[in-house]
Amino acid sequence: MTAPLLSLENLVIDIPGRADGMALDVALLPGQCWGLLGPNGAGKTTLLHTLAGLRRPRTGRVLLDGRDLYGMPRRQIAQRLGLVFQDHHDGFPSTVLETALIGRHPFLRAWNMESARDHELAWQALSQMDLDDLADRQVQTLSGGERQRLALATLLTQGPPLWLLDEPTNHLDLHHQVAVLDLVRREVNSRRRGAVLALHDLNLAVTYCTHLILMYPDGGMCWGLSEEIFHVQALEKLFQQRLAVIDTPDGPWVRPVPGSRRGSWLG
Repeated sequence: MTAPLLSLENLVIDIPGRADGMALDVALLPGQCWGLLGPNGAGKTTLLHTLAGLRRPRTGRVLLDGRDLYGMPRRQIAQRLGLVFQDHHDGFPSTVLETALIGRHPFLRAWNMESARDHELAWQALSQMDLDDLADRQVQTLSGGERQRLALATLLTQGPPLWLLDEPTNHLDLHHQVAVLDLVRREVNSRRRGAVLALHDLNLAVTYCTHLILMYPDGGMCWGLSEEIFHVQALEKLFQQRLAVIDTPDGPWVRPVPGSRRGSWLG
């Protein structure tokens, strides 16, 4: 039996001012991509930060490779999981290449410099993100979409088995949204990694995620295989928005129904 990369046992995330929500009991296996769907304020970012060990849960445990996440040294955690934030704040001047090389820092001993292999991994990652021509550019000169792609290149350079991505398509045009999610799916499938993605686009979520977690503002949740969770009644309740689902040869496609106002028809 395949061991999970990440296990959530009776996990309740801690959102100040909100009562205890539903407890999560989830095992994320290699080859799985879990999508987080929910309106703003539902706790998607808080959940990702909890899974990364940056916030403690209200109750329950997070197990990384079977070990209690909060008892592990940060260096070991960084060798096993990587987190791409929704927004990026660069406090110090650095080039695109230097930023990508940050991904190798968890594997370096104190005072060691990056090796030729580390540089090779960084160049490969920049090439995958169409950033190799910008390697000498200062990070502060990048557009929002270029900076987001650099964050993903840094994660590729790091190369952990578990990827936590907070709106990875943020700031990206359609071509790069698809390219990034194709990359995530390819890495998860071919390298037996696992991923958790917070997304807002329902169609991208059902296209690329094997599993979904629906997160409601009151702390309620439901989760499971995408084809079991992705149905119109659950999504309408989640977003307080009437939806139309169209069956296509490539799977279901969802669009909002114009003119349906929040709370005016759900009762």
